[in-house]
Amino acid sequence: MMKKWLLLLVSYNLFAITNCDALYEKRGQSLEITEQAIECFSYASNLNKVSYLLFFKATYFEADVLRSLIDSYGFAKKQILKYGNMFDFSSYDNLSVEEKRELALAYYQYGTSVSKYVEYKGKFEAVKRMKEIKSSMKMILRLKEPQTFFYGAYRTLAILNYKVPKIAGGDLRLAKKYFEKLMNLTSIDGLSDYPVNHIFYAQFLYTKNANKQKACSELKKVMGITDREIESRFESIRYETLKDRKDAALKYKKYSC
Repeated sequence: MMKKWLLLLVSYNLFAITNCDALYEKRGQSLEITEQAIECFSYASNLNKVSYLLFFKATYFEADVLRSLIDSYGFAKKQILKYGNMFDFSSYDNLSVEEKRELALAYYQYGTSVSKYVEYKGKFEAVKRMKEIKSSMKMILRLKEPQTFFYGAYRTLAILNYKVPKIAGGDLRLAKKYFEKLMNLTSIDGLSDYPVNHIFYAQFLYTKNANKQKACSELKKVMGITDREIESRFESIRYETLKDRKDAALKYKKYSC
């Protein structure tokens, strides 16, 4: 009898995970589906997925933005604390390869959600929280997991260093260095595996590097992504890429390319 119940429990858990994954694949179809996916992964205790979906809810649907971002980095922090103390590298000595990958992803999502949150809150909040954002990304590099979320540590450090004023710790030289490294590591035939990289790089080139021609060229790469490419090369980030394509077109117009 016990064996039968165990089999039923395993079957239920497999069904639940499959159902969560199906919802995740459809996350961009509606806010309702995204919220169902958040609830589903919450029950499954997949904190990293919950964190990302809350970030997605805030950035893709622009729904309950500040609350969603606070919850997003809150869930990421819970995932981090499962493995040791926050920003305490010495407490991660005995982690497996898989655990280090999960930890690196949690640090990435913590840092990016905090970073997005301070964008809305303004410069004072950015100054106050810049150290923890930088520490999150540097922890990913110390864990030797730079490939986490399409080399997201380099992307976040690049954005942070060009958006935050020099007096608060920003550094345009470092921003340029991180952007160049990011584009080299993620690009195939000139197109990044994570298209929003081109948009952030274009913003930097246009606003801080006075290179309008290069900025427009970066945006054009995203605008030129076809539907077929989205369904093949960018299938796992199709909704994000569709948004990137629209955002690139808006910036292309704004910059009078």
